[in-house]
Amino acid sequence: MSNRVSLSLTLNKIGLLFAALLVLMQVISHWYGYLLNFNRPEIMSGDYWRLISGHFVHLSWIHLALNAVAAYLIYDSFDHNFKNWRFPLYLGLLSLLISIGLLLFYKTTRTYVGLSGVLHGLLVLGVLAGGRFPRWVLIALFVGVTAKIIWEQTPYYDEGQIARLIGGPVAEQAHLLGYFSGVIIAVVVRFLGKFR
Repeated sequence: MSNRVSLSLTLNKIGLLFAALLVLMQVISHWYGYLLNFNRPEIMSGDYWRLISGHFVHLSWIHLALNAVAAYLIYDSFDHNFKNWRFPLYLGLLSLLISIGLLLFYKTTRTYVGLSGVLHGLLVLGVLAGGRFPRWVLIALFVGVTAKIIWEQTPYYDEGQIARLIGGPVAEQAHLLGYFSGVIIAVVVRFLGKFR
């Protein structure tokens, strides 16, 4: 494989459909209030759909736009790893694992919205599955996302500017859970691939 990196942003239909789905979910969330948000008390009362739907609604239109663009770029860059049934399966698994992690390990988190945790997981999955990019690019991406996750867990991380931009606090714990969920899924997929 060549050491050259070429990025070609094409109009990827699945990526565009996914971005459109995010916009639709945001519109629906405005009509039905907070029915779709991750909400700990409501989940514990039986609203289990919130384990997944909470990742597809956002704090604001700017929050949605940032996540939709990131989702499109990740899908377009690693679409060869997300073919057919894999993309919706990964979205569902990552959403579920992050929500379960929030319930088990972050008991003070009562509500959550946004796709950023899932996006961290998708990025890790794409990088670890490899593909069309040279190895050095994949290593750089993995080191970069790992460094970001570590930095977010330190007292030196300041979410102030981003929080003002998106209209609420940044859930770094979802990023961490998404990162580890992506690693776990990548390891399981690679392990199961050996038995095909």
